[in-house]
Amino acid sequence: MLFVIKEKYVNFNDFEGFEKTLREAVNKQKLSGYFNILNGPVYTNLVKDFWMNASVVPAGDKEIIQSYVNGNHVFITPSLIALTINCEEFGSCVEHYESNNVYANHLYLLYANKNNLASPASLRSIPKFWFQLLVSNLRPREKDLEGLTWYDKHLLLFLTYNMRVNLPLTISTS
Repeated sequence: MLFVIKEKYVNFNDFEGFEKTLREAVNKQKLSGYFNILNGPVYTNLVKDFWMNASVVPAGDKEIIQSYVNGNHVFITPSLIALTINCEEFGSCVEHYESNNVYANHLYLLYANKNNLASPASLRSIPKFWFQLLVSNLRPREKDLEGLTWYDKHLLLFLTYNMRVNLPLTISTS
């Protein structure tokens, strides 16, 4: 059975004491457009139909997601995602760091408690915010919903320390 996980609406006022810092971080990442669309409608049957017929196919030097919805061919590219969420195709994509440990030593900066590095509960306040709002929306998974993957940690590091993330590319490769 296919379940649709609806993205979380973001109300910065709910983060008392952090709202100014979080707004600044979102603006620096140029993600305001993404957060503005989170409160829109979700057409569950359309989403299910799309993903039940979806596949990743090569398109030149990139990959795109293709599917059939109601008999219509649908293609999703990073450029289409960028246009839809009003976000630039600029910055790093976390998948590019799978075999590149250049930031491995910096990942410890994310944690308030280093006893369990796989748990979001161990994160500092700002990385925990990013995990709750962005990672859980962009990197959905069926298992281990409360675990931090290598990709999650890099995404959190980039977002927390204002290193631009190519959100459209990150979404399309998740």
